[in-house]
Amino acid sequence: MRLKPFVFFSLVGLLAGYAIYRESVAPDPTLIGSVAPEFELTDQDGQTVRLSDYAGNLVFLNFWATWCEPCIVEMPDMMALNETFEGRPFKMLAISIDTNWEDVREFYEEHGLDIPTALDPGRQVYTKYRALGVPETFFIDGNGNIVQKFISYRRWMSPQFLTEIEELVARHENGTLSEAISSRTGD
Repeated sequence: MRLKPFVFFSLVGLLAGYAIYRESVAPDPTLIGSVAPEFELTDQDGQTVRLSDYAGNLVFLNFWATWCEPCIVEMPDMMALNETFEGRPFKMLAISIDTNWEDVREFYEEHGLDIPTALDPGRQVYTKYRALGVPETFFIDGNGNIVQKFISYRRWMSPQFLTEIEELVARHENGTLSEAISSRTGD
């Protein structure tokens, strides 16, 4: 009799694991090319932050949490990446899914971070973006369309990602980024 619940929960766990694996290998293509959901959150200074505040820029939107080890690994690269593209139409926003600012401020102080961040304690924005875990990163063009999605941490300052992001920024600057995404998605 005890074998049935074990088999049931094992099967459910395997299916969930497969779904997460499949998403990490090939992110949901329906998000790429679609309009990024608007949001309104509070940043570390108590100011309201909206996605529309970043219109006209390539936006690096990252979901993270203080308890997330891979987030800790990628944050220094994110900070360096933000500095690398300073002065260009590239804006970074890290959205913490923690429940309070005290944890986030302590984390930022401990790790010497200064990346713009906002708090999503109820995970409403996280849910709108259909995020599956943390960290998860979206690139959003100046028109508000999702152009790229990455699940799990990345070494953003690696030559591979620096080149890829430089290409995204350059295509954004010359106005061809949205056109390239539209042709890929068939719009």
